[in-house]
Amino acid sequence: MDKSYMPIRRKNMDVKVNNNGSHVIDICKTLGLAIVNGRLGDDNGIGNFTCFNKNGGCSTIDYAIVSHELFYNIQNFQVDLFDKCLSDVHCPIVMTLQSTHTHNQEIHDVNTICDSSKPRYMSFKWDRENANEYSDRLHRLTLQLSGIVENIHGNVSQELVDHCYSEICNSFLQAAQDIGVCKWKQSNTARSHKEQHNVNSPSQLWFDADCEAARKEYLNLRNRLSRKIQLGRRLDVQVTDINVLQSDFLMASKKYKKLLRYKRRRHGKDFSASLRSLKKQGNPRAFWDLLNSNGRRTKSAVNVSLGDLVQHFKSLGNVCKSEDNLEERMPLDADNVTIQNDGLNEPITLEEVELMVNKLKNAKACGKDLIRNEFLKSCPLEMRRVIVDLFNIVLDSGIVPSEWCIGVIIPIFKNKGENTNPDSLE
Repeated sequence: MDKSYMPIRRKNMDVKVNNNGSHVIDICKTLGLAIVNGRLGDDNGIGNFTCFNKNGGCSTIDYAIVSHELFYNIQNFQVDLFDKCLSDVHCPIVMTLQSTHTHNQEIHDVNTICDSSKPRYMSFKWDRENANEYSDRLHRLTLQLSGIVENIHGNVSQELVDHCYSEICNSFLQAAQDIGVCKWKQSNTARSHKEQHNVNSPSQLWFDADCEAARKEYLNLRNRLSRKIQLGRRLDVQVTDINVLQSDFLMASKKYKKLLRYKRRRHGKDFSASLRSLKKQGNPRAFWDLLNSNGRRTKSAVNVSLGDLVQHFKSLGNVCKSEDNLEERMPLDADNVTIQNDGLNEPITLEEVELMVNKLKNAKACGKDLIRNEFLKSCPLEMRRVIVDLFNIVLDSGIVPSEWCIGVIIPIFKNKGENTNPDSLE
């Protein structure tokens, strides 16, 4: 290797040698590696200390170690200022590498791919004041459904039942979209370039304007002190006001760290108090919304093939592996079956449907048809009669809408076991 890429001599302000340091040198010689500290960039010929313990001692125990081939790709190396906001005893070491990687272009291509494959979802926002407006709008749409239901009587088929059910669902959703309580949106599965890489803007909920002001003062003094030190090293002179600037920086650093600790602790107390208050109020939706909004949740990727998932859930559903001797294991009293179930065979009434609808709770998740409980509780009398007619058609014919036979399974990783094993899902 050309020696111009890697200076042979390495400067180190830490002159003490121990067994651990000797072992590091032996490993570098054996593996063809080299220590960057004291050889390149702003640390060339200096070899600054990287650790300042609480007893006042100084040492160099933080290293950048690279291969000989990588040495000529290093643009700069420096030991940054000791900052208690970052570490109690260690200084950051900063190494800059040359690269031909077009980072911005790659991010743009990834976002383009993600944008084209974003799934859509129904956004829902309901208020009590929407009930009357929704009922009036749905009433006008219901008038078109009466004829569809009447055409099914006497000529029941799977296609007609599915069509009737589809029109009912569309009417519920159309009325909601007309008054603005439902909107189709694209899922923001990929974070934006700014959100991914804007590390200069803290996103913690407790980080307020006071923290931002203290942070600006702290960073300003830090940058000024760093420039003064670099200038003194390049000119090999002692900067006059560096001691005053360093004292101001330490004060700003302590103030900033103390403020962050206070804001974080205060936010935790206020957050816990809000959760306890919502729990006492019995509002589970607001409780979980607040809980989920407290920072970003990490999602574990599930690397299980679709075929393995199908076989896994099929095996869970095979409770009865054999149909042999089914009558012996499930004895039936054939003489009393009709008598015991006469009530189940009677037509469904409007009063029964209204009784069940009134028991529904708001702010609950919807099914595959996207019909919310709020829609059913606010629907007009005409729509409830249409629903009763559909239920009785299904009861008399035994033909149910196809969507009623679809079960949606959302596997959740247990955060234990292998993410490629279906048994790790629940």
